[in-house]
Amino acid sequence: MDTKPLPNDAVLIVNAHSRRGQDNFAEAREKLEAAGIRLIAAHAVEDPEKMAATVAAAVAGGAPMVIVGGGDGRTERRMWSTEVRILNGPFLGGVELSDQADVDTGEIVIQAVVGRSKPRLAWDWYAKFFKLRDRHAHTEEFRGRSFKIDTTPRQKIALDGEPLAKTPVTVRVAPGAIEVAAPAES
Repeated sequence: MDTKPLPNDAVLIVNAHSRRGQDNFAEAREKLEAAGIRLIAAHAVEDPEKMAATVAAAVAGGAPMVIVGGGDGRTERRMWSTEVRILNGPFLGGVELSDQADVDTGEIVIQAVVGRSKPRLAWDWYAKFFKLRDRHAHTEEFRGRSFKIDTTPRQKIALDGEPLAKTPVTVRVAPGAIEVAAPAES
């Protein structure tokens, strides 16, 4: 398997103005350092308008990894992935990919096949198709109403098999975007 570990050094940037942001800042620092991440800088940003500039400065300054938190549990994740799936329900192409995705929740599920191995990607599809016991062993899921997905290099995004966009992209729930007509229950 051809994988590259995440950097050990990072900059932590937390929106301290958000709900519980200031309280969670110290806890986030402790947990990251306990996990072996050396924080080369940590910023509790009081003015949310300065978040983007603080992140841009960290990136421009050469930070190997920038971890951004909303202060309420929303933390940016950076990983190697051979495929990223955007789900609003459990199925894609007739294959059940997620036990957690449900149209009725109003949430999007982002499912990443972790690693850089194409055989692992093939195994993931095989395991999900046949509903094997370890079918979730190589994926990580994120649930929410909005996500920004960025890749290096830029990648095509296919919707129903048609390449319609490229990364970076922000995906979000669009309430009431479609109406569904179904027969009345008898």
